[in-house]
Amino acid sequence: GLASEKIPEVAKIAPHPGLIFEDHAKQCYTPDLMSMEALGMVTPGTWVVADNVVYPGAPGFLEHLIPEN
Repeated sequence: GLASEKIPEVAKIAPHPGLIFEDHAKQCYTPDLMSMEALGMVTPGTWVVADNVVYPGAPGFLEHLIPEN
């Protein structure tokens, strides 16, 4: 199944993971991270690591993590 379908299930098992590693469909990185944020899984101190965000790229992912002021 899709990672996005499993996020609520994972949130029940690990509600506040110290590390989130994304290495799946690059176009899903941002929406999946936003789902985890909405479920409260991403808290201050949570490490978010993702593969191949520059090339081939994950649209909007870096901009979401590091917004410009």
